[in-house]
Amino acid sequence: MCTREAFEGKAMHELSIAAEIIDAASVELRQTQGLCAQRLRVRVGGLSGVNPENLRFCLEVARDGTPLGPVQIDVECVRAKVLCPACGEVDCGGRFDLACPRCGGSISGFLGGNEIEVALECEEMEEGRFRAD
Repeated sequence: MCTREAFEGKAMHELSIAAEIIDAASVELRQTQGLCAQRLRVRVGGLSGVNPENLRFCLEVARDGTPLGPVQIDVECVRAKVLCPACGEVDCGGRFDLACPRCGGSISGFLGGNEIEVALECEEMEEGRFRAD
């Protein structure tokens, strides 16, 4: 069930992302033969601007009435990784500033943390079981 809070601007960004993820995964699932979706895994980078909990909620709302209705949804937050040319540090320790957590030097760039990765895990359908299209 959808709550009013999701539509008061607190999760509107995540709702549009969730709808796109569900649409793309549903299209992919329809193109498979003899496979049944089991799990939808989403990895959300800490710098992506997406709230993982809001995204999880919105994915659950968006999947209703689709072939993905019964699938398990896993949303994982991925920490940002940065590169410090001075000391070679490659992890920001969960901080989001431009100083290296080890030596205080300026980082030269981000190596990860802004991604949104989606994987749909499927299994062969069991005898007598059908896939809802």
